[in-house]
Amino acid sequence: MEPTRNTIIRNAGAVLCAGLIVIGGAIATFAVPTVAQPSLVKSLRPFQDSDDGFAILKRMLEADAEITVEGDQTTKLYHNGSPVISEQHVLRDGSRGLRIVYTAPPRMANTIIVDDGSTLYQYNPKLKHLETSASKLKKRIERYPAIMKARGQRVLSVSIQGTATVAGRSCTIIQVERKRDPGPIRTFWVDDATGVQLQVQVQEHSGALRSVTQYRSISFNVPVPPGSFNPPQIAAGASVDQQAGGSSENTLDSAAKQAGFSLLSPGYLPPGYHFQSAQVTLFERRNMVHARYTDGINTLSIFQRIDRGRDTDITSPERGVVTRIVAGHRLVVIANVDDGELRRVIQAMR
Repeated sequence: MEPTRNTIIRNAGAVLCAGLIVIGGAIATFAVPTVAQPSLVKSLRPFQDSDDGFAILKRMLEADAEITVEGDQTTKLYHNGSPVISEQHVLRDGSRGLRIVYTAPPRMANTIIVDDGSTLYQYNPKLKHLETSASKLKKRIERYPAIMKARGQRVLSVSIQGTATVAGRSCTIIQVERKRDPGPIRTFWVDDATGVQLQVQVQEHSGALRSVTQYRSISFNVPVPPGSFNPPQIAAGASVDQQAGGSSENTLDSAAKQAGFSLLSPGYLPPGYHFQSAQVTLFERRNMVHARYTDGINTLSIFQRIDRGRDTDITSPERGVVTRIVAGHRLVVIANVDDGELRRVIQAMR
């Protein structure tokens, strides 16, 4: 049976679990994630490239890696137009550590997320369940040079959309999108005084919202109490789900050793994409490898596991997803790029 995208994502665990929103680092939700289908409708408006806007983006990324902040934020995830709302208290020490405690809704209250720069811990005390995976803080830093490169190649558009007030602070609104694919549009509200991101919105080119996260209150350069980024204290008998692999320094070779089978590698990637990480997880009681490739903004995922079935033609069960069986491997490729590009990627797997 062909695995659907939602099935794959559920079984990929912390790899695709609700987590750090791209660039900004705000936590989304613990609900089962939904990866919105990429709209293939090209934007009809002209790109409004702005050197000043890009300077603000650069400053935001630098502030995100350096400045210590503490505050309360609200996240809205949209599914079929309806928002799922959660609230969190956040302590982030730049790229060195992150602690988030959910305060609402009641079913998520006291859920804790801690990232100490090497491991990400997610503990739900109501379910007595702890998940661990690779740190996302490191990956945020690794995006920086890729974003600079994308701007230099003129494939990244950054524009200034105006000004606003968030959490009582003056900020400038910038919009970021790639020119060569119909992926999501990201809008950031950036604090004028510090460069810190105060709000982020992700939407499709159609205008449909995917998520909005914003601070309701925030303080800067706060003291970090000792032990703030220690692993969460878990109850006796709590279950632990430790994701295999996960280091951004992982190679396909190391993932293959962990999975116990050789891997196919892409002979083609869309312009600007490069290898980021590879992780091993269980899918239908068998090891599955999830390799991530990034252009600094978006992610292209290649899932593969052993399948002794006969080779099949390429199929596309939904937009943004292609799959096939080749050389004893079942492959699924997911990304917010044109389906023609996805077919080129999966066709070039060797």
